[in-house]
Amino acid sequence: MSKLQDERINDHMIAYRIDDNPPLTPAIVLTDEFWAMVDKNFPDGALLILRQRDEVAVIDRKSPSALITARQLIDMAKHRGVDFLSDRIFGRRDGRLVTVTE
Repeated sequence: MSKLQDERINDHMIAYRIDDNPPLTPAIVLTDEFWAMVDKNFPDGALLILRQRDEVAVIDRKSPSALITARQLIDMAKHRGVDFLSDRIFGRRDGRLVTVTE
């Protein structure tokens, strides 16, 4: 986690990357340390997208356009095709990663 970099995209979104081992980045969602950071930044909950292998994007769940933004970012990555990972939107419930239905 010491090599984890975060980039605040705007008030409602943060992108996380492990700079020295980018393909390992999606594994951060399995750590309590990552979720502590997410909870600190978005205490009312967050959506998570794993659209590419070298990034985990977290969107504030209370943002009015959270689901739309998540879907647009996923669709852009899917269309680009490079390092596309998942077309699902995730949330966290009771300490578990769950798929969010739109």
